[in-house]
Formats: sequence, C-alpha cells, structure tokens
Amino acid sequence: MKHLPRTGSAPFEVIEISEQNSGVTTDAKRMEELGRRPEIALPRRLVHRKAVIGLASTVVITWQNMLFLAAIALSTGGLAGYFWISLVVFAAMYVVYIGLREKAERWPVAAGQYFWVAQLAPQRYAKLLSFLSGWKLMVSWQVFLAAGVMIVGNGIAAIVALHNGSSQAWLPTVLGISITFLIFVANRYDCIFHLGEEIKAASTIMPAALMWATAVNFTLGLITVLVIDFSITDIDALLSTSLSQSGPVGPVIQIFATATASRTWTTAISILLLATFIPCCANSNTAATRQLWAFAEDGALPKSLWIRKERHGVPSNALSLTLIGPIALSLLNLFSPVALNAIISLVIINLMVSYLLVAATSLYNRYTGGGDAINEHVYRLTYRQGTAVDVFSIIFITASLVIAMFPPLLILPHKR
Repeated sequence: MKHLPRTGSAPFEVIEISEQNSGVTTDAKRMEELGRRPEIALPRRLVHRKAVIGLASTVVITWQNMLFLAAIALSTGGLAGYFWISLVVFAAMYVVYIGLREKAERWPVAAGQYFWVAQLAPQRYAKLLSFLSGWKLMVSWQVFLAAGVMIVGNGIAAIVALHNGSSQAWLPTVLGISITFLIFVANRYDCIFHLGEEIKAASTIMPAALMWATAVNFTLGLITVLVIDFSITDIDALLSTSLSQSGPVGPVIQIFATATASRTWTTAISILLLATFIPCCANSNTAATRQLWAFAEDGALPKSLWIRKERHGVPSNALSLTLIGPIALSLLNLFSPVALNAIISLVIINLMVSYLLVAATSLYNRYTGGGDAINEHVYRLTYRQGTAVDVFSIIFITASLVIAMFPPLLILPHKR
C-alpha cells in the first residue's frame, strides 16, 4: 500500500481540469491540497445536494430495515425494548455522524474512512491503521450488497410461502444471485463518503447531505418502530406462525398479512417494500465499486493495477469484482438458515470498526494538536466539542461491537 500523504505534504503535477468535467475549480484545488490526483480520470457527476440526500436514503433505507429487524428485536426485548433501544441507537449514531461530518468536510475523497485515518493517526502507525480501516471498509461494503440482495431473495421466498404454505430452500439463493447479475448489467459507475470526488463542491454538499439524510431516515425509522409497537398485540402469536418461521423475512410478511387479512394486499405491499431494495442494491454496488477502486488506486490490494483499470469512464474490473462477494455469500444460504443474520452482523461489525478507528485517531490528533492547514471549515468542531464527540463515539461503538457479537437471546413471554 503506497503512503497516503498528509494534507499539503505531497506535491504533484497540477493538471488542467475543465469546468464541465470536474465540477468546480475549488474541488480540483482541494484535491490538490489533499494529494489526491487519480491516475485514471473517471468522469465527474455534477450532483445537487438533494440528489446526494436521495442517494444516501436509498442506500440506508432505515425504516425498511426497522421492519426486518423487528422479529429479532421483539423476541429479545419486547415492544418497550424495541422502542427504547431504537431511540438510543438513533441518538448515539447521530453523534457519531457529527464526528464523521467534520472529516467529510476536511477530506472529501472517495477513500473515505481509511484516508481520514491516515491523516489523523500517528505517522508511525498511519499506514497500518489506514490499511486495516480500508480492508474493514471494503469488506463491509461488499457484504452490505450481499445483505441487500439476500433480503430481496428471502422476501420473494416468503411471498411464495404465503401462497403455497412453503418455499424451496434454494429459492432465496437463486434470486439473490439473479438480482446481483441484474444490478451488474444495469448499473453504471456512478455511499456519500465514497462518492466525494464525484460530487460538485463536495466539501460543502457532502457534510450537509450526510446530516440531513441521517435526520430524515432516523425520524422515519422511529416512526416505523412506533407503528409496529402500537399495531402488534401478541408477539408470540406473530412469531409462531409457519410464515414467520419460513425465513428471516417471514415475520415482516406475517405483519402485513395480519394487518390486511388479505393475501392480495399482503403481496402487493410486500412487493412495494422489496422494490425499495433494488435501488438500494444498485447504489450500494456503486459505492462498493468506487471504494474498491479507490483502495486499489492506493495500491492496497493484490493486482491493484488491474483492478483500477477503467473502460469508457467505468471501473469495469472493480465492478466485476463486486459480483464475487454477493454470489459467494448468497450460496451460504443453502447451508445455513441463519446465514442472512450472520451476513448483516458482518456488515455492522466491519463498518463500526472503521468508525472506531476514525474516532480514536481523531481523539489522538486533537490531543497532540494536529490539524488541517485549511481552517475555514463550516463544520469544524472546537477542541471540547470534538473531544466529547470522539470519546462518546469510542465508548458507544466499542459497546456496540461487543453486543453485536452475542447471539440473539429469546426472552420468555412471562419475562418479556
């Protein structure tokens, strides 16, 4: 892995960049200051803030995920636990994102967290920690795409079980692989952090879009939790049906079936819900490809020269590699009924580790007096604010990682 230069420490040849292809001149200057000049010039997208918020929302899909997590949450914590834990996590993650927003403004590059770690960590350990963060981040995004296609595959299998009483065990796997290929064929190179170099005025738009998308999606997620809590009267009856036990998405379909008392309406609502995962998977593929390409550009992967090659403005080789993860993980569903839960846990753990490294190195950077040569940052935190955010992020993320590694615990009805 080549050395990631500190801000302003790596001079390089300045090339002429046209306004039409690269957005605004300030973006090019900022990339120059960061020592980031892609050897392969991918075409630039002039993206509006609303478009970036929409992109982030389609990837995160918080309220939809709250539905799919309902079965685990209700069986372990009951209705009250589902609400309070959701509220605490939403509030805590908002604080974590405040810290990430500061870095996104200072370093709006596609490399994202691993570049930030390289800037913030002690110079002696910067390369190692950046390399670790990059691999965690890359695995997380590749697995995130696999989780999305598997949810769609399991959802369709649950709809089949609704009408036929059961479905074939191989159906989610086949559907997941098919959706992966469909996205590969349809998707062009085109979340927020890893598209920073393709966003016009990224240092301004990216941080604001991040917090707006977080606030909107967390609000919708909390509303979804409240609706579920006030709609369900008997958790055990809900989770004990054959449909709920048919697969990881079965309980969601059962909620719709109980509410509508109609297979037709249940099918229609379920299809609409699953349809929202298609743009999620497509945009996840975009972000995963772009992050993989950025990691290869820094020479951190085997065959990096081959991976970062592009054709017609598309990183085709990186895009092809994003097929491997979802297909391989989809095959796990054939051998284990809890494969999807394991995949989602893998996403959470790797992503949270990348956040933890950013928070820890940021705290070190503040303590040692490190800083950016450019001080005109709108979202820059003061020393006390930044320290409080970093310390809170480290404590919360560490606790979350420990909890995420425990298997779900079923609470008996009389103790729930």
